[in-house]
Amino acid sequence: MKSYVFSIQIGLALMFFLSAVAQGDPVVLDPNFYIEKFADVNFPLALEIPPPNSPFGNFLYVSSADLRLFPGTGPPDPILRVDLTTRQVTTFYNLPAESDPVWMVFGPGTPFTENLYISSNNRDGGQYGDYGGSIVFLEPNPDANGECFLTPPPPPIVLSEPDGIAFGPGGAFGTDLFVSNTGDPPYDIALVSPAGARSTFVGFSGHTTIAFGPGGAFGNGLFVLDGQSGALSTVDSNGEFTTFVSIPSFAAPCRYAAIAFSPLGPFGENMYVSARVSTGISLFRITPTGIVTEFARGFIGASASGGAVPTFPSPDGLVFSNDRKSLFVSDMLGQAIYRIAQPRGDMDNDYDVDFVDFALFAIHWLDTGCGPQNNWCGKANVTGDGEVNLDDLRDLTMNWLEGVNP
Repeated sequence: MKSYVFSIQIGLALMFFLSAVAQGDPVVLDPNFYIEKFADVNFPLALEIPPPNSPFGNFLYVSSADLRLFPGTGPPDPILRVDLTTRQVTTFYNLPAESDPVWMVFGPGTPFTENLYISSNNRDGGQYGDYGGSIVFLEPNPDANGECFLTPPPPPIVLSEPDGIAFGPGGAFGTDLFVSNTGDPPYDIALVSPAGARSTFVGFSGHTTIAFGPGGAFGNGLFVLDGQSGALSTVDSNGEFTTFVSIPSFAAPCRYAAIAFSPLGPFGENMYVSARVSTGISLFRITPTGIVTEFARGFIGASASGGAVPTFPSPDGLVFSNDRKSLFVSDMLGQAIYRIAQPRGDMDNDYDVDFVDFALFAIHWLDTGCGPQNNWCGKANVTGDGEVNLDDLRDLTMNWLEGVNP
């Protein structure tokens, strides 16, 4: 039996070396990762996963809104949740129509609650234009009205249109809620105290995406992505900006981008950024030393929609699973949530590549017509070229026995 197994392993290796055709993955550019459609969702925006053992359960929370609708014409904007085990999509809570829930984050517990905070930047009864935003928080079993933490302020009060939200990590930054404002210029980044008091932290010249570093090599500072220039900067507690990197081929305006950090794990200690570029929407991987590489491409952007929503490109959400083995991406105009994971060739989703995966791969050998509609022939079409052939076998062998415990 051992010699038979060894022969198969040698055969797989030979197939790999004999295949010299270049890889043609249309979405993920790193050969160690694959992408799959995790769930079909109408116009998904923000994504969040509660911490382990949270009363919010083992769900992926998703905000939904069709930003292309005219004021007052749309249905309620739901907060959905996707069971991370069964992938079943259910409605958790319905916000009023035209709420535009563009960002979500779970509270730290002190001095804020541990509930789900939602930046709802157009909650004004469907009125067109700026002003009227609010921040809502929902408990694990929300009542009919939810809990409005920040009520819509009249112009020109600070923070009229809340967008990205992030809780201060403590230290020099304090523990207030940091909020980027998408109303009229100067697009300030504001501070909101636990009591709801607002103040301007720093003014800015355009739409911004904000996130605090997770510690480690990235530190705990504030990162700000400029939606006009594509410059990603660090901001100190005094509001002083230092350019960290610039997103290549950046296409302005980019109102809704996303930033997620992956400390260690298969995605490495890196920052991942979704942004609008000249060819659509791409994900970029950025190292702590500032090396920028395109990680994935092919998500539907505003340019693909005929310009119907020029300032609302997608995806809008990035979030890592608690075990850091999966990156979830929302593609608003694609109306889908995707999961990126490692390694390629892991067909049974147990994070290794072994004979079970090879047996599943063999079932689809020489299949054609592979695509999103059949999950790329059960993930056997690793290269994404529409058919299962030697190129896919080569990619499977690249990760042969990856993740298998010795």
